[in-house]
Amino acid sequence: YLLPFLPWFDADGQWHAWFAPGLSIFYVVFYGVTIGLICWLVLNCFPVKAQRIDRSTPFIFVLLSIAFACLYMPFFVVLGGTSGEAYIIGVALIAFLCMQRMPYVSGCILVYLGCIKLYPFFFLAYPLLTRQWRVLLGALAGFFLVGGATLWVFGADEIFFYISKVLPILLS
Repeated sequence: YLLPFLPWFDADGQWHAWFAPGLSIFYVVFYGVTIGLICWLVLNCFPVKAQRIDRSTPFIFVLLSIAFACLYMPFFVVLGGTSGEAYIIGVALIAFLCMQRMPYVSGCILVYLGCIKLYPFFFLAYPLLTRQWRVLLGALAGFFLVGGATLWVFGADEIFFYISKVLPILLS
């Protein structure tokens, strides 16, 4: 979980003074880009010639999507901290978008997200059910890469403490 935050620490292990505001700005921008990308994907998934819709329909859809995104309270509740829900949603969207063209990268991304929070591991059910073995192989490689980086940075004692003390609490 702490691996992506390491560059933000100084030599004494303290966060820089501008870490929290910078992270909040990043999350807001990333959340906006994610909402925009989702709107673009939804509006472009249907053939234009096959549908007869009013020209104002895409505008109304985007407006309602922005309104819903601005009223989505869980995003704003975690905005000041390091929860990263918007980051996880956006990066998971990127992983699913590149699943066909870059399956190994997509698998690595999904495992990386699963190491930040536990629930993104369930995103691997889709490639498992659709038999996208290259995505799962990339996930396995990503698991060893992230695990190796975590072992190298934090040490075996911290990993053992997490697996024996923290993880059972999270899974209960």
